[in-house]
Formats: sequence, structure tokens, C-alpha cells
Amino acid sequence: MRHRADISLAIRQKSLYGNTPSGLIDPWPQKFGTVLQGVGGRISIRPSIRRIHILPPTRRFDSSLSQTLLIGVLAFGYFTTPCKCEDRTKTKLDAAKDRYLKDIQKANKPVTEWFDKQEAAASRAGNKPRLDQIKAQRAAFFEDGKPCENLPAGLSKPYVTARGEVEAALVAAVKEYTKNKMDTESIAVLSELTEVKKNPSVVLPITTEDHFPSESIWTGTLTLNRPDQARIPCRFSMVSRDTYTFQGVFEILGNGDAHHVRTVRGVVSGHVFSWQAKQAKAEPGQPGFDTIAAFENDAITFKSAECTAVMKREPPAK
Repeated sequence: MRHRADISLAIRQKSLYGNTPSGLIDPWPQKFGTVLQGVGGRISIRPSIRRIHILPPTRRFDSSLSQTLLIGVLAFGYFTTPCKCEDRTKTKLDAAKDRYLKDIQKANKPVTEWFDKQEAAASRAGNKPRLDQIKAQRAAFFEDGKPCENLPAGLSKPYVTARGEVEAALVAAVKEYTKNKMDTESIAVLSELTEVKKNPSVVLPITTEDHFPSESIWTGTLTLNRPDQARIPCRFSMVSRDTYTFQGVFEILGNGDAHHVRTVRGVVSGHVFSWQAKQAKAEPGQPGFDTIAAFENDAITFKSAECTAVMKREPPAK
């Protein structure tokens, strides 16, 4: 049987302060019925009496208060959930480093062609000293990053421009991290910037790769900063890594008082990582001094007031 469209809407509910009489209300329960149901309400449709009843919640909630509480819970969950958003500063810095590497790759092509032509001309002329000179200059430029005096200014300029841009990106990253009170990140990038500014190479060891992965082991020789310049075997183990932080073990493998094992914590950015003496725990030995390490030419160079060490990575254990 088809009912006439004379269905009225009424609500009976129980508030925190007692019973509220039934009565006609605005149509909002039709939209928020699921909200009431979510906090304990039940909807009952009775065709026989042609009325829709929203029965009292099983728990004592006022309808308007229920909405407020629900919104509050959702907002609390949203704002207290750990932020998984990307580090925009790091994203921009990595993009600048990628541009630098591409600019260097682009600049290398005409320089390589220039060296090729110089070698060919010396070879055709039978000028062996000149040929050897060009080969030495090529190796010094590409392998050691030393400037070539004979290189035309037009070919040198792209390297200078690329260097200026990546340095500016590092400066901007330090500034942004400092403004956002991200001290660890700002210290890490500042260490990288400091090493970049001190590096005289034509091509900087800029990288977006992780050269210091967890569980990597580096070995080499350490030279003490004293008159006899004693050389002692040494080892560094990267125990754990995060984006900008690390924990490692630095070992000076000497005998007696020259044997030191230091557990260190510090910061890492790009091709540079560092730690302060107060972040080192020595067992046995002394904690040493503030240390900065930079990756270049497949090796890490460690520098401190105590020593200078050069280490290469050991092959991963099988």
C-alpha cells in the first residue's frame, strides 16, 4: 500500500542534563544521522505510523555536543599525527646539486674536445714534450681538479658559474633550516658549505649519493699533528645513519697510549660529516678533538687538531 507523503520528522533524545521532549526539528538529522549513529544513536523507520524516529543514544550525549566532540577528535588526530611531509629545504638543495652535476657534465664536453685538439696538434707536429704536457694538464684537470692555465676563459666560466649557484643553494638551505629552528640540519649543511668554500678544485665533490651507508667500514693511515708525524693505522665504522645524523666508531689502532676507540655521534650532509669532541665517548683512550671528514676521490679525509687521516672503504662482507 502506498502511503501519502505526510511523514513528519520527530526526534527523541536524552541529553547530559535529562530528557528532551520530542518535537519537529530542522532537516539536519537527515544529513548527520550517521554522526548520531556513530556516537550511539539508532534510526528507526516505522511505516505503520508514518513517522521517522531517531531514538535516544545508548550513551548520554547531547546531539550538538556530539558533533563538537567528533570534530574535536578528528582535529586532534589530524594535528597530533607525526608529520610525514617531505623536507622541502632538502628537496630544493638536492635539486640544486643535481643541476650542478649536470652543468659540470655539460661543461666537461667542450673541455675534453679542446684537450683532444691540443694533443692532436702536438702529435702532428712531432712535439713530444708538448704532448706530454697536454696529457699531464688533462689528468690534473679532470682527476685532481686543478685549473689549466692554457684553458680559454670561455671554457672555464661554466665551472665558476655552477660553483656559485651550488654555494648559493647551500647558503639558502642553512638560512631556511636556521629560521625553522632545525639546528641539526643547519649545522650539517653548514659543515658541507664550509668544506665547499675551502675546496680549491675546479670541480667540487658535490653529490646526492650516500657515500657513507650504515655498516660501511673504512680503513687507512693516520698522521699525528706533531713534529715526528707518526703514522698509525686507523679505522672508521659507520654504525647507523639518518638523513642528517650518524653514529660511528673511530679507532686509532696504535699500541699502549696510542690506542683509542671512540664512539661518536654527529651530523652528515652530502660528502661531509663531522662530530664534536663532546659527542665522542672513548673506551679506551681520549675523546680527541672536533673532527670533520670529507669524501673525495673515493676516500675520506679526516681532519682535527690531533691528526689527519685518509681512509678507503673496505669491500662489503659477503
